[in-house]
Amino acid sequence: MRLQKYGLSNFLIFIMILFLFLHLGCDKYQSESYQISDKDARACAQLQDTLYNAITTSDLTDFNPQWTDANVPQNVPAILDSLKANGIVVSNGDLSTWVTTDEDLDTNYVCFQTSLNSMVFYSDKAVTLKLMDSQGGLRSASGTSMPMETVGGCLSEEGDPQIRTRLEFSTPDEEYLLYIINQEQTFLGDDEEFIIILSIL
Repeated sequence: MRLQKYGLSNFLIFIMILFLFLHLGCDKYQSESYQISDKDARACAQLQDTLYNAITTSDLTDFNPQWTDANVPQNVPAILDSLKANGIVVSNGDLSTWVTTDEDLDTNYVCFQTSLNSMVFYSDKAVTLKLMDSQGGLRSASGTSMPMETVGGCLSEEGDPQIRTRLEFSTPDEEYLLYIINQEQTFLGDDEEFIIILSIL
């Protein structure tokens, strides 16, 4: 009987120690958990907002039959003028921009105007974004990481991630030709819409 009491006491002590360990572990986990950043949260809200700007891209040959993807760098100033004349322009701001891509094109071009030296591009589709200056110099993203907190902190009601692309650019204040390269080939031919959201760093 005394042995049984001794064993029961040890068992109770073990349960108490285990409970204390789990409690402290949970507190530590909660203190180290992270939340989506304010900037990414703003982009998430814009992606799901019913207020937005809207533009539709065009094939470059609609402006000039001689313009092809291969000779874009030699014609940037003229291309930018044509895009601006047809309202195919995006800029950083408080609203998202819905870009309807040209049917069957995987690469679309938009005039991008900014007064900032750095910015973050967000999209609800998987896209590659590049900036080309007026001299034909191509600028790639300086940051391409997607924090897990951003993925998990911006979900639809069905639980699907709403931010599929997050790219950081550092650029002088000027006008650029924005390349939008669609990575989701299944959308081609469906005149699919995708959103680019610009945020201030």
